[in-house]
Amino acid sequence: MNDQQPPTFYDVFEPYFRENEERANFRDFVNKHCNFIATNHRIGEDLQRTWLRRYTNAQQYYCGGSEVAVSVQRNEKPNWGTVATKILELQLSSSSVSEDATTSVETASTTTAASLTDSFWDEFKATYSSMKDTEKWELPSGLKVEDVMYKFGLTCGTEHAAHSFIIDLSDPIWKTLFQHKQDREEIYSIKAKNMPAVDVRFKQYLESYIDKTTFSDLLAHARSQYFDPIKDYDMHWAQHTMETALLLYPFPGKYFPLSDQTESDILKHLWIFVDKAFDDTPITIRSGEMENVASSTHNNSECLLGERKLHGHRVDMLLKVASDEFGCAEAGRRDGGEFATKERNEKWLKAPKALKDMLCSLRKAWPNARDLETLAFIIMGTKLTLIRMDRPSSYVCRVKECKSMHFPTSLDTFAVDMGSLLSLVNQAKTVVKRTVTATKRESVEEGADDDSFVTTIPDLPPCPSSPRKPNKRQRTRL
Repeated sequence: MNDQQPPTFYDVFEPYFRENEERANFRDFVNKHCNFIATNHRIGEDLQRTWLRRYTNAQQYYCGGSEVAVSVQRNEKPNWGTVATKILELQLSSSSVSEDATTSVETASTTTAASLTDSFWDEFKATYSSMKDTEKWELPSGLKVEDVMYKFGLTCGTEHAAHSFIIDLSDPIWKTLFQHKQDREEIYSIKAKNMPAVDVRFKQYLESYIDKTTFSDLLAHARSQYFDPIKDYDMHWAQHTMETALLLYPFPGKYFPLSDQTESDILKHLWIFVDKAFDDTPITIRSGEMENVASSTHNNSECLLGERKLHGHRVDMLLKVASDEFGCAEAGRRDGGEFATKERNEKWLKAPKALKDMLCSLRKAWPNARDLETLAFIIMGTKLTLIRMDRPSSYVCRVKECKSMHFPTSLDTFAVDMGSLLSLVNQAKTVVKRTVTATKRESVEEGADDDSFVTTIPDLPPCPSSPRKPNKRQRTRL
């Protein structure tokens, strides 16, 4: 201890450092004083930076600590999602939401993108304000999904899917915020379409590989049958994929384990069968950092004459028919785990925003279409995760995640792992095909004036434009 002025909240810090001595660390302090931090959080202040600064000052006062910020970033990062949830609970217990309430907290599913700007908050608040209370999604408990998402969005210091009114059921924050089981069941199931079943003959063919584990037996089986690529394309695709994938194994070290391969290498050698699955359909696959036209259209919706075009989100693979977009793929070089920064950003923010932009675009082009879905393949090294988006209510889009599957790196698991991947991609193909079918015109249309000038409330609220990172020169936004 020293002669300086005692730190803010002396009555909390003094006993903590006295009782913990050398065991004290920032994560432990936040965990033990979560309720206190939430209660004493001031609307508008940066939650993480404020309490890190307070902790640092207190530690230096009592212990002479140094390099606290570095150790926190590397080893002691608290679970700010728990604090955010507590703050939200306090807000939900109040009678109303303040329009100026903007707190700063990074949860497990926020990105490491730029801090949120005033224009971002303006878009977010304007979208919420435009919603009719009678059209909000009311759950059995009486909670309205849009209200909960808005209040939670106000607690986030970096962008979250909630700011786009996208609820991703794989994000653990929603299980915390919707504590009633009936509410969660409705969020999961209402107006949901199940994954299509795999054709029996297709599945039986894939299962015929299971009792074979050597390279020669597997390859001989793959080459033992012929399927006409015109009349029996899905079977031809499965057989060709099995044979092509097997030919990656005779060259040890070239493909497995993954080393310095680029995202392009991985897509070209391991995941080319995803692209080829759609060859017999009107669906066109374009790869190589393709611009998502739907998000570009949204970003430029309020562009004035003379202003430069803002680019849309770039995806590694784009699924489209003519000018309509139905899905995408995002790829990473390696699987860093479910909560790795890149996978978290791609799966919980970038891809969902792109999918919602596609839904908005499809809804505008095909106002009478029903049961529209968009989907994305999230590829991280040898792992593939499929996410699907639909629209269960007027203002909310829902993301469902399929169980992740892995490209086999050993012949011991080749039959089961490869067969499971082919089944999943075949199911995804069926999902896209039924959405394409839903957008087909069934009658001749007459010319009509564009009435968007008088349409003030969008049919499906668009995503707010993501703030750009500092020092990034190109005018590119998600």
